Amino acid sequence: MKRTVFIGTYTGGESKGIYALRFDDETEALDDFRLAAETPSPSFLALHPNKKFLYAVNETRDYEGTTSGSITAFEITDVRGGVLEKLNTKSAHGGSPCHLAVTPEGISVITANYHGGTVGVIEIKPDGSLGKTLNAIKHEGSSVNKARQEAPHPHAVNVDPNGRFVFVADLGTDTIEKYRLRESGQLTPLNEPTRVAAGSGPRHFAFHPSGRF
Repeated sequence: MKRTVFIGTYTGGESKGIYALRFDDETEALDDFRLAAETPSPSFLALHPNKKFLYAVNETRDYEGTTSGSITAFEITDVRGGVLEKLNTKSAHGGSPCHLAVTPEGISVITANYHGGTVGVIEIKPDGSLGKTLNAIKHEGSSVNKARQEAPHPHAVNVDPNGRFVFVADLGTDTIEKYRLRESGQLTPLNEPTRVAAGSGPRHFAFHPSGRF
């Protein structure tokens, strides 16, 4: 069986955006490499739960004359051919968005914005396009490494396996921030963040399938 794989890139060099290729489960071969969509620095991608839509961060700091990056929504119009059709683009409400997650019900997309120290939450409409802003949350603080931790730097965002909470790793503050995920797709801050070892700079994390770890 062959599957389609979408690959995000940085477009500062020769890359033009999101690429697609085919992966053969039996031979583990990759082939049929092609450009799926042109878009600036789509460094992280996430699928909608219905597998019909794909969302990409645009890890920049120049969206529509601001210092923010953006998020772009695509419809997967041909899975086998790896064809993406752009739906729309919205502000990430922070510079250099480097990670994003789609909520389990597919009603919002959440971004971790490295520069600006923010977490953005954008509505997903029934047609897969991006809608209104639901949250733009600013982290506060710093940590011991003044070269890398002079300010908050959210680096990853994930929804827990039960779909009730959202966690954000902040490289700049050495914390894991915690939020409740509401039915509307919005986030509500919870209690004090979990602190990790000073200077460790948490970037990414993953949940155990049980949801306990």
